[in-house]
Amino acid sequence: MHTFVAAGLYGVASAPELELLRDLRNGDIQHAERSTKAVVLGVDSESTAITALSSGADVILPSSASESLIVAGVRNADRRLRIGRRQTSQLGDIAVDREFRQVTVAGKSFTTTNREFDLLAAVTSENRRVWSRNELAMGCGDH
Repeated sequence: MHTFVAAGLYGVASAPELELLRDLRNGDIQHAERSTKAVVLGVDSESTAITALSSGADVILPSSASESLIVAGVRNADRRLRIGRRQTSQLGDIAVDREFRQVTVAGKSFTTTNREFDLLAAVTSENRRVWSRNELAMGCGDH
């Protein structure tokens, strides 16, 4: 698993880094793992903390954070990700992890669009069900 550290000039998290994190979490960055741990440095106000967490940060730290605190934050994020329940469904070789919005086929990770992911999540959630085209077109966002 990779770690994404967002810290702008002088250690303060800025809009470009948080936008990049938002894109990562939304799956808008090709070949990037959505489950990447995200540590945001330079969170010195409540509004920055809210923005960082809303963007997908796993850990937020002040700009004055020591190297030891940063390492502890990364380890904590890793531990939380391992302990957390995974919301996965499977159909044959296709596995869909709804929590991290990841798709694997025969163990190989694939990048999908949001629509493709929603369709795969729907059909793997109830894999013994026959889906009509209309159901898939209208209701796959609920799964």
